[in-house]
Amino acid sequence: MRCIARREFFVINIECEYKQYHQIKKELIPYFELTIEKENKCNWCISLENPKKSYDDLYRIREKKGIGIKKIEFAISNKRKTIYITEPNDILMKIYTVSRIIRDMFRAELVRRGGIPIQL
Repeated sequence: MRCIARREFFVINIECEYKQYHQIKKELIPYFELTIEKENKCNWCISLENPKKSYDDLYRIREKKGIGIKKIEFAISNKRKTIYITEPNDILMKIYTVSRIIRDMFRAELVRRGGIPIQL
């Protein structure tokens, strides 16, 4: 299933299972509007699933150990404009990782547009 996270000028697609949608919504709703959509109307997609096959343009990024997090790994396909969260395997940690990615992408777009991100 696809859901869309929106906030002002920022829109991103999230691919997840229906039961994961409510957990994602709980994590993001204070900051983003979430809706279920059938078509991908966004530039980029974040997928909670591993890539179904090995694409030739996958770029893997592994984050070093963080506080309370053992390992975070992404696979990014520029052709498909998709970020796959390959690690951690625990679904709650994947959802936490999705929210981090979305907030980071929003901050980067805000700065690109001349804004200043402030966290209170």
